[in-house]
Amino acid sequence: MLMLLLANVLIPVGMIIFMAGLFRSRPLLEVTDIPSPSLRTKVHEAPFDKVIFMMVDALRTDFVFSKEGGFPFTQGLIRSGAAVPITALSAMPTLTLSRIKALTQGSSQSFLDAWLNVVNWPEDSRLDGGDTWLARLKASRADQKEFVFHGIEEWVDLYPDIFDRMEIFSSFQLPNLVHSDQNITKNLSNELARDDWTALILHYLGLDCVAHLGGPRSAHMRPKQLEMDEVVSEIYTALVHEPHMQNTLFVLLGDHGMTAQGNHGGRLPEELAAATVFISPKLGSMTQPQRSSPLDVAEDYLYYSAVNQIDLVPTLSGLMGFPIPSTNAGIFIPDMLSAFDDDAKAVEFLLENAKQIHRALRISTKSANKAIDLDGDKHSGERHNDLGRSDDRWEAVLLAEKAWEDSPSREAGEHLKSSIYEVRSIACP
Repeated sequence: MLMLLLANVLIPVGMIIFMAGLFRSRPLLEVTDIPSPSLRTKVHEAPFDKVIFMMVDALRTDFVFSKEGGFPFTQGLIRSGAAVPITALSAMPTLTLSRIKALTQGSSQSFLDAWLNVVNWPEDSRLDGGDTWLARLKASRADQKEFVFHGIEEWVDLYPDIFDRMEIFSSFQLPNLVHSDQNITKNLSNELARDDWTALILHYLGLDCVAHLGGPRSAHMRPKQLEMDEVVSEIYTALVHEPHMQNTLFVLLGDHGMTAQGNHGGRLPEELAAATVFISPKLGSMTQPQRSSPLDVAEDYLYYSAVNQIDLVPTLSGLMGFPIPSTNAGIFIPDMLSAFDDDAKAVEFLLENAKQIHRALRISTKSANKAIDLDGDKHSGERHNDLGRSDDRWEAVLLAEKAWEDSPSREAGEHLKSSIYEVRSIACP
């Protein structure tokens, strides 16, 4: 009887301790210690000055890249070289709120987002003044043009200080979910014709809603994919024909994938694999490999190059010419290095990216060590080992940097690049 009573007490206590650890928020880093450039600084000349960021919720890789996918126009752009396809691997939890934060901050998220994603309390989600690529780009163009958003309310709940013009709808208004995409598209031609914005953010939710209702094999799935492909076609046509869109980068991406039942949130390969495509007529004139499209169905959902989803953040920074967010753990996507007009610029930006990651890692370790001192941590030895490996690899980068500065040959540049990507594997394995 005593053992049963003890078990009844310890089980709920254990559950409380487990849940407190699982759903705790990520510790705030002392970002003021990082000597990053001013938010307003435009750090280098960049190939693009505007961005269209089109997120299609639950856009799994095979929907765009495989022979069973419904994106024929996008596949044609890949064949022509005007589009660079990427498999962007998200992290847990594969939920929209968490993915938006990761895709804007460049860092991993906690399972607290699983709770916030459900309760929909805007005051608990908002991140005013957060260091994101949105804030960095907006500040670097502060005296110029606006940030525009059309889509679900979660973006505005997170970053209420970012958008100057917006049209939002609630992701919880279930009867209207399937048709909500039309409300975005009907305003698109007007936005594309205007020259008063720097960033146009679109979040289409309909594909995810179709999946939740009937799974990826639903009869409504292919028509929805074709509808999204038509949006890509409309935007690309504007990139080609509108004079003010000549230096605009168009990014089509998913926030996560989905299971065979149309669900997401876990870590199955089909949940983690999100399609990402960088699109611009300018890319067709840059040196890059010839790519076939569509491809045969891949059982592992990996198509073309696979990168971490957070690598999108420094990639946008490099392509748009603004400072990298201070807590970013991603690195510039290798397939997009050809967007720089010469290799030296690509190497210089990669080096700045590596320095930023190294600073963020050291400060993250410093914050973790403070937590260890307060409550103990059995993984503290692993963290110290990670920091040691990072220091060793950083020394290799410094040596490679000196060799490149002394003799800036192609071979030295390639060696420096490979050294930099080794450093990143410690920060985000």
